[in-house]
Order: sequence, then C-alpha cells, then structure tokens
Amino acid sequence: MPSLMLEQGCYIHYEERGEGRPLLLIHGWCFSSAVWHYQLDGLCRSYRVIAVDLPGHGASEPFPTGFTLENISSALSQMCVELNLNDAILCGWSLGAFVALQLASLLHSRISALVLVGATPRFTRSDDWEYGLTEKAVSGLGISYKRSPRKAMDSFISQMFSKSEIEQIEKIDECQKMFHSIPLPALDVALQGLELLIKSDVRFSLSSVVVPTVVVSGDSDSICLPLASNYLANHLNAELAIFQDAGHAPFLTQSNKFNQYIENFIRRIPHSAD
Repeated sequence: MPSLMLEQGCYIHYEERGEGRPLLLIHGWCFSSAVWHYQLDGLCRSYRVIAVDLPGHGASEPFPTGFTLENISSALSQMCVELNLNDAILCGWSLGAFVALQLASLLHSRISALVLVGATPRFTRSDDWEYGLTEKAVSGLGISYKRSPRKAMDSFISQMFSKSEIEQIEKIDECQKMFHSIPLPALDVALQGLELLIKSDVRFSLSSVVVPTVVVSGDSDSICLPLASNYLANHLNAELAIFQDAGHAPFLTQSNKFNQYIENFIRRIPHSAD
C-alpha cells in the first residue's frame, strides 16, 4: 500500500489502480479505503482510481493537530499535488462528501467534477434544518463508541442497509466481513469525526461549487436522508441519482449499477483542457 509523508510529519496511505483520468475516492466516518474495493476493481479499466485512508483511519497516521475538516482537506490537497492529480473526479461518501466539497474549493483548478454519495449539506437537525439526525443521536453514538467501539460500529453499520438489502444475505455477509477487516480508529479520532459531523453545515457555501456534480442517494437511506440529498442536488444545480431499495451505501450493495452510472457520468464531463 503506497504512502506519502505529509508536511505535518505523518504518513497518509492509499490504494491506486489503473491509468487515465484520476478518480479520487474518499470514505466515510470510521472506515477506510477498503470500502471502495468494488470501485477499485471495477473502474480501474477506465480510470486511475485512488482510494485514500483518511488521517487516523486504515493505515494512515493521525493528524497531529486533530481530525478536522480543515486538516483533512489540507492533507488531501498535499496528496493531490504530490500525485499530480489534474482533471480529477472527486467521489466522497457521507463524511467524505463534506471533504470532497471542501477539497473542490481548495483545488478548483485540479478538479473537474464531484460525485457525492449518501451526502447531506448538514448532518444534524436544527431549527432551520429538519432533514438530519438529532444531535443527541449522534452524541449517543460517541458514548457507545467509548463503551465498546466494535459494538457501536456494528450498530451503526446495521442502520446503513435497507430491508431489501438485508435480505440479500450473501451480499450483506460479504460487506460485513469487509467492514470487520477494517481497523477501528482510535477513540479521539472517532469522536473528532462525530464532532465534525455535528458541526459541519455547508448550505451557505454551495453556490461556490461550479464543477459538474452528481448526488447519489439510496431511497431508503436512514443516515443521510434522501430529502437532504435532494436539497443538496437542487442547490448545487447537480444531477440527482436515486438508487431504489438502497440504503446508505449503494456503491457496495449495487456496485455494478453504481460503477456503470459513474462511468457514464464521467464520460459526459469535458476534460479541463477542453
């Protein structure tokens, strides 16, 4: 697994396969690049696919000054420069979607399109935002993680799938084995990730995103609600792709359909040199 030494003195690891236009995959809370194995295998025939382990996740070392959106974006900005990623497509899932949006604003000259999966402009509910989880529920996940990280993650993972997906026993078993192979991040990193989700609100900066974007949502997503994805797509003037009978991770449970959709989307995006 290749790695890069960041300016902050820690290593960031990533998987890379294929050649061509870069496609950078950014995972969600408490996971790693391993969640993208269907995309690494399925899209590398057409693209240079890179799946990163965020700081403190997978094989990457934690950021010395904490797991914040600014630090994550700084780390991935350095990575994009070091790997000479130009005319790139960013694909972020859940927390990774927040990172992708931030990164697009930092590296707008290098980014030509965004794919936002299981995404929302604000993760938690507020007086002026009803399409989110309660802050109490998210904080409760942190309390559970303190008591038993594996049990908390198992509970979180169980909420990611729709009823029809759970009935696909062989597929779900494969996903569960993959999830359990991912080392859990340290407690401080996990809690900082939840704090990032509680505080992040990008509703008022969406107008600054000018690259072509697609928002992918499962119609039964109970973590990032479909109505939140619909709001995001409308305010980004983006394409909205609703996957039927899917929960929070359609790129896993409907990987072939997802990969084909992403390929078709990327083919329509002009190269930055055009």
